[in-house]
Amino acid sequence: MKTKILFLLLAMICLLSNTSRAQSLDRQVLGAAGNYASASWGALSSTAGEGVINTSVTSSLVITQGFQQPLQSDVAVYEVLASNTSVTVFPVPAADVVNVLIKTDNPVTHFTVNLYDMIGQQLILPSTLGMQGSAINNSYDLRYIANGQYLILVTDDQGRQVKTIKFTKIN
Repeated sequence: MKTKILFLLLAMICLLSNTSRAQSLDRQVLGAAGNYASASWGALSSTAGEGVINTSVTSSLVITQGFQQPLQSDVAVYEVLASNTSVTVFPVPAADVVNVLIKTDNPVTHFTVNLYDMIGQQLILPSTLGMQGSAINNSYDLRYIANGQYLILVTDDQGRQVKTIKFTKIN
């Protein structure tokens, strides 16, 4: 009787050790449509419903978007803000013109201002504003831009992000 119990117990241990394994999850996407292509310059992967994925890196900023990110990447936005610098956008909401006022005590030679829509498309060419004193004000024509929400991104002469401001354009 003892040998039968011992044999059954040993057989169960052997069976369970072969069939029980830890779970592991691989990065997979089940999409209705999509594609993957690679070339010498890199690889491109897409699925239906996700038209754009991107990871952009500068010396002070990392922006990632989409769920198909590389394994070693955090999905986040990192900002390096310049101290003693203020950016004011007015009027908000804006109709025909928006003003960007930059004040700083830092020894900065110029700032660059970019205007983006909410999907990240650049709407105007970047304007470089040379500092003359501790403040500079610049106006941007919005008459040919549709109503909606937009982002103004200000970077300093080192390419570091100073401020991102969201504003609304109305008629």
